[in-house]
Amino acid sequence: MIVYEAPHRLKATLKDMCEVLGNRQASVSRELTKLYEETLRMPLQSLLEHFTANDPRGEFTLIVEGAGEGAAAATAAAVDPDELLRELVDSGLSKSEAAREAASRTGLPRRELYRRMLEDIS
Repeated sequence: MIVYEAPHRLKATLKDMCEVLGNRQASVSRELTKLYEETLRMPLQSLLEHFTANDPRGEFTLIVEGAGEGAAAATAAAVDPDELLRELVDSGLSKSEAAREAASRTGLPRRELYRRMLEDIS
């Protein structure tokens, strides 16, 4: 993820990223292609601590590490697909639409979810 940020919003952005994304590796570059160009590479929490102690100046470019392959599996494991399918059908979606939506949320194959729904939810 690449984010361009103003100095007065940098600390708030780093704090939000830590809360939402976790303590991922990141790079913060300041004043790219200019005389005072500077780059720091460390976890988001360390960057937040650095800029809390040192007032940010200049325009910033943040590059944050991706979630990795384990994140999708963890998200899929955290959601009970059968319960999700029931909720989606109860909310008014057709079985096909519910299977498509559940597949996008869980990362499980749509056909597998649709098959499970036909077996379990009538």
